[in-house]
Amino acid sequence: MDDNAPCDGPRTDRGEVISITMKIQYPDGQTKTVTYDEDWCFETGAILLAESCMTEEQKAQFHKSDDWRENPTFLKWERGHKRCGSDCVGGGTCTDCCACTSCPK
Repeated sequence: MDDNAPCDGPRTDRGEVISITMKIQYPDGQTKTVTYDEDWCFETGAILLAESCMTEEQKAQFHKSDDWRENPTFLKWERGHKRCGSDCVGGGTCTDCCACTSCPK
C-alpha cells in the first residue's frame, strides 16, 4: 500500500513491520523489554536512535533534562495521520511532525 493511498488492505509490494520489540538498558543498569504493536508500527514513520540523525530541535527534545529518567530513549516520527496519512502534516518537513516518545515506565 502506498503511504498516501487509501487504506485498502495490507501491502503487496514488500513486507510490512507489524511488531517491534526493543530491549532497553538504562544508566542504572536495569533493562526493560517493550513490544510495540501493529498500530504503533503503522503510525511510525521513523525511529531516531542516533543524535547524528537529529536536527538541533530534536536533540533538544532528546536531552530535555539533566536527569536521565526524564529523557526519551528514542524519538519517533509520526506518519501524520492514522493509517491513511502522508508522512508530513500540512506539507511541512518531516521534522514538523516529529513526536517525542519517552521511555516506557
